[in-house]
Amino acid sequence: MKITTANDLLNFWQENYEVLTPKNCEKFLNHPDLKSILSFDSYSIKIAVKRNKKLSDALKELKQEKNKKSGRKGKFGSRPGMGGRFT
Repeated sequence: MKITTANDLLNFWQENYEVLTPKNCEKFLNHPDLKSILSFDSYSIKIAVKRNKKLSDALKELKQEKNKKSGRKGKFGSRPGMGGRFT
């Protein structure tokens, strides 16, 4: 499942935590951090959301991972073609 929209993220969150009421779905979809979270790739979003139930905490983790120095392995591990050193 690729996470590219707010509804994708909502569905993924509900699969991992709990099904929200319609009122809470609306709150989720209007969360101030949602747009920023969706600017990251699906792989990173999934890991951050699985580790953090609160969207604000997931965004904090995503930003920390982004700011890590190139070539260092962060919380999300490394993927081929995503940096690293060639010796």
